[in-house]
Amino acid sequence: NHRIDEAVRRILSVKCAFGLFDKPRPALRKWSNHTSFGCDEHRQVARKAVRKSLVLLNNSNNILPLKKNARILVAGKNADNLGHQCGGFTVNWQGVSGNAEIVGGTSIWQGIKQVAENAQLSVIGETPYAEGMGDIRDDDKIITESGSQINGQVKVLRALGDSLELNKLYPEDLQTIKNITRKGVSVVAILVSGRPLIIEQELVTSSAFIAAWLPGSEGQGISDVLFGDYDFSGKLSFSWPQLSQPKVNKGDKNYNPLFPYGFGLSYS
Repeated sequence: NHRIDEAVRRILSVKCAFGLFDKPRPALRKWSNHTSFGCDEHRQVARKAVRKSLVLLNNSNNILPLKKNARILVAGKNADNLGHQCGGFTVNWQGVSGNAEIVGGTSIWQGIKQVAENAQLSVIGETPYAEGMGDIRDDDKIITESGSQINGQVKVLRALGDSLELNKLYPEDLQTIKNITRKGVSVVAILVSGRPLIIEQELVTSSAFIAAWLPGSEGQGISDVLFGDYDFSGKLSFSWPQLSQPKVNKGDKNYNPLFPYGFGLSYS
């Protein structure tokens, strides 16, 4: 109890110093529920952020940028899913699946459809999670009291999986890629994920591979770059792990990531 009191006291001290308790309630503040919220100007800023955050990991034979008049197939569970693009960063505690609850946004598929009618694209990766529900660890049946979100019930905090291997967490993604490449069609894979994952199998099966992270509501920022209207500029802020070295950081002894810290290709 002493440790908890000490931690809470520090938090409250910072809030007092910041003047948080002297401010009106959030609902009464100047910009609360302002009509500009979600306006086109705001969405253009978000769209620009998507363009700048994408990291091009592979581009075999310069398959990218795609031609806008090319034949295009958009496939994969994250291709037309705004909820998956946002991950756990929504008003729902563990995120949502589908487009209905993300008002005014654009999925990756919708962004592509706006500029091209036909190509080959596979959008793979994670589904939403937040906090401990996204843990990669042995499922050790940790018990947590999750509080008011679930009416104070005591529940088991289950791990998402025990491996960072994309193929183990979501085997359907590699299957999607293989189903397409078996027909002799090249794949540009877009990985929607909240973290770097072990992707060797998916990478070697694809002609190009993009780390799109959690792009949020403005999926057309991805099509802006896919078709060459803008160049890739994002660089890895993490060292990308590989199966033989799943825990890897810059400065480690025998540093040998799949892609090093700061890596990122571009058209230029």
